[in-house]
Amino acid sequence: MRKICQNGWSSITLIKTASQFVKNVGFNIVADLSTKLANALLILMISNFLGISTMGAYSIAYNFFSLGLLFSYWGLGNLLIREISKEMSNVNKYLSNFVLIRLIFAIIIIIAINVIARNLNYSEQTLQIIQIISYSILASTLTNLFYSLFIAFETIKYLSIISLTVSLIRLSISFVVLLLGGSIIVVAILYTVIEYLALLISLVFVRKIRQKFKPVIDVQFSLNQIIRAFPLFLVALLVVMDSRMEILIISFYLNEFEVGYFTAMNTIIGGLSLFSEALRNAIFPVYARYQKDSPKILRRLNLILGKYIALITFPLSISCFFLADKLVSFLFGSQFEISASLLQIVIWTVIGYSFTVVAIRLLMVHGQENRVVLSLFISGSLTILLNFLLVERNGIVSVAVVRLITSYVLTILCCFFTWKSGYPPISFSAFIKILISSIIFFLFTFFLKRIGVFIAIGSGIILYALLIWVLKILTIKDIQLGKDIFKGIFELSSPKK
Repeated sequence: MRKICQNGWSSITLIKTASQFVKNVGFNIVADLSTKLANALLILMISNFLGISTMGAYSIAYNFFSLGLLFSYWGLGNLLIREISKEMSNVNKYLSNFVLIRLIFAIIIIIAINVIARNLNYSEQTLQIIQIISYSILASTLTNLFYSLFIAFETIKYLSIISLTVSLIRLSISFVVLLLGGSIIVVAILYTVIEYLALLISLVFVRKIRQKFKPVIDVQFSLNQIIRAFPLFLVALLVVMDSRMEILIISFYLNEFEVGYFTAMNTIIGGLSLFSEALRNAIFPVYARYQKDSPKILRRLNLILGKYIALITFPLSISCFFLADKLVSFLFGSQFEISASLLQIVIWTVIGYSFTVVAIRLLMVHGQENRVVLSLFISGSLTILLNFLLVERNGIVSVAVVRLITSYVLTILCCFFTWKSGYPPISFSAFIKILISSIIFFLFTFFLKRIGVFIAIGSGIILYALLIWVLKILTIKDIQLGKDIFKGIFELSSPKK
């Protein structure tokens, strides 16, 4: 007989849920990897063909674009995922009204960006790039809403297909243009055109999952949802205070070259954060359902997830710390030595960030956005304050140090609130054992790196694996669980007879 959990849920149900979750994480990684890799390679191409200063100008324009998107999103994507995951029959009403809201918001934001940018001390080239890329907000905000629909329906494979296709098109065309001597203005125009292409492809897949979609426009409902989504918007806005605002602060106090160095480091961190980003999207619909149907299983899943987050992110951060100079040199060249130093500081945020994204999602499914807002406000305000106090005097390295400090302020606050709600992020014994294993791994690699950094890291990983086995962090039950999950993935992927 199959095992039955105390609340009536079967272990088979758990395996099926975990299998779907792991599969969605995989699709999310593909989607995020293709998008971030395309952006990283585009930045590399701009740097190599047009120089660091032009790369800095593009980065400034891209940050305006990202901030504009944030305001046009207004938290409606997360609200759509949460509500549709709980009750899918409301999809027509939510989707049609959210499309209308985002269209109106996008037009307002495009106008605002171009007015604000003209009153700042940017070069004419930077202003032109900002203007061109800002026009893509109209397409990008709707594409993002459709991505949220895919996540709610757990059809994340469509998101992966779109991201991969658009990234390949953007990269190949941009490379040809730059190779033929095209300017950054032409690259910006291409970026905007391809965003509208992504919207068209997204619409095709939306029709696949909602063939009988009928618009249901309700003005009063739309106004109510704008109010409901405001706390979720604040969450996203305050997240930006911990990331995108750094580029704007550097550009204000320093120059495009410094922006370029910091962007290079950010590009690598973005790639290393793929695991965390995939978790953020994949867990939301799962957590939303379990919060409604089975809080006990949700607590159990959260503890299991916390253990595996620590097991993966600790050795990842340690390895990248020792490989920072080689990673930066390989991707950007020897002239980016400053970026390597920044990376060795910021790499440690990957651990905390992974726990933070899970904690924020957990608080959001419980309707505790106010606690998320409070945590982000404290860390975001501290980020801005410390940067304004330190950047002008201490330079770009202080921005990396501030990010490290405020990142863990945010992690501690969010995990404290989830713990108070009855959802500890990880068991204390598992955390201590993983921490001890990681410290031994770090010290072993540090003293052995003289004979070769790759040999040292490889040996350290073997030692780390032995330690987590000896300390019983991973057991036979974990291995069996992994086998069951992957077996479930293949069953989900096989065509139904």
